[in-house]
Amino acid sequence: MKSSIILSILISLIYVRGSPVATDAENGSGWIANGICDFKCTKERMPICAVGVGKNNFQIFQNFCDLMLFNCKSKTELQKVDMEKCLNKNLKLEDPKQITSRITAV
Repeated sequence: MKSSIILSILISLIYVRGSPVATDAENGSGWIANGICDFKCTKERMPICAVGVGKNNFQIFQNFCDLMLFNCKSKTELQKVDMEKCLNKNLKLEDPKQITSRITAV
């Protein structure tokens, strides 16, 4: 139930923000490149954008990245712990694991 609510919010963000920034999803490289956060997706780490290298999935995660304002190094394959540090640094969260688990659970 929670994951469907979160997914609905993420999908609605696509419409609120307008046309998404172009990604490399079409050529299957697996990178989301929008200048804010570039993740190399793997099925284990980022199910939301890795399954089938689907364009819609990439756009959903890209908009989520824009919303959360990740300030991560470009073209870096993030380990889970690195994502937690990134979330903690940029969102000043008390428990970044909670957000990380929400991202990977959707």
